Amino acid sequence: MTARYLAAFLAFGILTVFLPMPAIGQVSKAVELAGADEEDRATRNQLRKASLEQLPGPYLNMDESKSSISVKLVSQTLIRPNPQLGPEKNIAEPRPKPEPSVSEPTKKLDLTTPKPSEPVKKALDLAQKQASNPNFAVKNKVAPEPDQPTIARPYFRMDVGYGLVSSPEGTTTAGDMAREDVANLALFGAGVGYRISENLRVDVTADYRIDSDVNATTPGGAAINSDVNGMAAILNGYFDIGTFDGISPYFGGGLGIARLETAEQTGVAVAGESSTNFAWALNVGSAIDLGNSENTKMDVSYRFVSLGEFKQKDSTTYDDFTVHEFRAGFRHFF
Repeated sequence: MTARYLAAFLAFGILTVFLPMPAIGQVSKAVELAGADEEDRATRNQLRKASLEQLPGPYLNMDESKSSISVKLVSQTLIRPNPQLGPEKNIAEPRPKPEPSVSEPTKKLDLTTPKPSEPVKKALDLAQKQASNPNFAVKNKVAPEPDQPTIARPYFRMDVGYGLVSSPEGTTTAGDMAREDVANLALFGAGVGYRISENLRVDVTADYRIDSDVNATTPGGAAINSDVNGMAAILNGYFDIGTFDGISPYFGGGLGIARLETAEQTGVAVAGESSTNFAWALNVGSAIDLGNSENTKMDVSYRFVSLGEFKQKDSTTYDDFTVHEFRAGFRHFF
């Protein structure tokens, strides 16, 4: 029995020594095929190329990127050939895990309710107090805002002035008179008007000019004397240019009628006469604000007015009664 075990042990040792020899020979042959010898060592690529030539057919189509796996398989094949080695299975490379997308933090929407305005807030508070307490009385009432003055408004005006009378030409049945002279006069007037827009307004004025002396010399050389007065009603239109530091300049004109009356003439006694004439006027002036009131304005103006002819009972006639008037007054808007 002991001899049998000894013989088996010797046989196993002999097989262990001599069985690897063919594999070592194959490795040496692979090295020689790669072009290496003892003096010239094979490079890694040469060993790799030699090992690929020794691989079976299924491994010839292996991707070059798997060289490390091929070398390992070749080594295992050369050392321990496996005749039942099947075709290589495709080894799928692991897909890289997608990086988690880092999304920006969502901005919070400002959903705050807008605060009500102060008048609305007061009204809501009063409504809540009245709802909770029916006997609640509003003590502090909000005063209503004063109404803004409207542009279109009627007005009333009054004026006084002084007129410089131009000398008219007088004629009689006997010929032209000489040295005609009409004295300067005072006047006063009143009127009503309406402002249509910011720049346009109209009014009707009635002015009375007090008695003014009339002196002249007849064609026969006699000095005569008389008086003349007049009333004129004129419809005027104005254009207000604008307001500059409380001063509103304007210009305008008007048309109307005038009634002139003369007194009894002395020197050559002749009775007085009245006449009704067409009248016209040109105006330029300025309105001045008085204090903080926007309803009352002071009015300073110049007016040139033509009142037509005046005459005596004996057909003594003076051709035109024209006056340069300097006026001052006020306008009050309703």
